[in-house]
Amino acid sequence: MNMKDVRRQFEDMEVQQHDFTTDVMNRIQIRSKKRKVRLRIATIAIALIITIGATQFQHISAYANSIYRNIAIRLNNDMIILDDLDSIPIEIKDVNWLGHKKGNRAGVKSYASIEEAEEELKINILTNSISRSDIYHFGISFMYFENINKAELSFSNHFIGDLKGFKEIITEENNLRISYTADETTLYQSPLSMKITFLTGIGRDFENIDWESFDFEEKYISSTNGIAAYLMKYVPEFELNEDQTALRAAAGESANAKTALFVHENLLYTISGDAPFEEFKRIVDSFIVE
Repeated sequence: MNMKDVRRQFEDMEVQQHDFTTDVMNRIQIRSKKRKVRLRIATIAIALIITIGATQFQHISAYANSIYRNIAIRLNNDMIILDDLDSIPIEIKDVNWLGHKKGNRAGVKSYASIEEAEEELKINILTNSISRSDIYHFGISFMYFENINKAELSFSNHFIGDLKGFKEIITEENNLRISYTADETTLYQSPLSMKITFLTGIGRDFENIDWESFDFEEKYISSTNGIAAYLMKYVPEFELNEDQTALRAAAGESANAKTALFVHENLLYTISGDAPFEEFKRIVDSFIVE
């Protein structure tokens, strides 16, 4: 089976995981065309692990050597430079291996809880007083990219705000289906997901182009915890009419996607979804910094 066949199968599976009623489903996936391709490949990789498995290998070892690196966030109208990030060494067991070419592989695993991820990765993840506290059905996804010494933890639907009837259902096919209602009375028009990115060793400075379709909105400094967050909003390539906007919403996409990102203890936090900027600021204020 070639990659095109694999991609086609998993694109079909993605539709089955959602209950397309009048509700708005799924998390925001607003990206440029190139980003959509990258995201689809990443989704396929994760689905491969969940459904058909991947080759097991013993562990990942990445040593930092106290090397500082920068992350450049390329936007539509600006560039954000996050500099002097200290690399974080990791030693991880029982991971799944994607790819065969040494130096260009990805290690993937799932943690049952935030505490489990913290213990093995030797990091401290900020607690948020308004995030979800229930257990994730498929766990917390971890990915390690060998070629750039970068690691990511993904927290899907981490903030659900005032969405109505939010549910996660495991289907008979062991797929995760998400349903909720968002209307003119709710501030949240989608769940907000969180991702934590960090560098694990020496290498070139990392340039992130995930937000090339986003404009910089403002730098927000929380008076509660001192976190300095960058707020960004999605800019469509062309103006959408009402029907096109509704179609994108039904497909789990939004013309009003926003992102907030900040760095704390060498961890890059990214919160993304469709909600007012005031709600993003409230989320930033709700992180507990001790």
